[in-house]
Amino acid sequence: MKYDGSLYPHKYEPIISKHTFDTVQLVNENRTRDKNKTDTKQTFVFSGILKCANCGCSISSYEQKGRVYMRCTKAKNIPCD
Repeated sequence: MKYDGSLYPHKYEPIISKHTFDTVQLVNENRTRDKNKTDTKQTFVFSGILKCANCGCSISSYEQKGRVYMRCTKAKNIPCD
């Protein structure tokens, strides 16, 4: 355990071995995150700020045919009521 810049030994025995922990960390690093998301070249000003007035879900922005559109994240699959 690290505290105030110094390393201290743990008081309790670990639940999993160091080898298992390191193996899982490697798997997680190599796993592709957000496979369905694409990298956008544009940063949208209101990302993570706007919420839908109807349902409270986040509002997402996307670019299509050179224009920026915003919609409720719930509305991607079904209409937002």
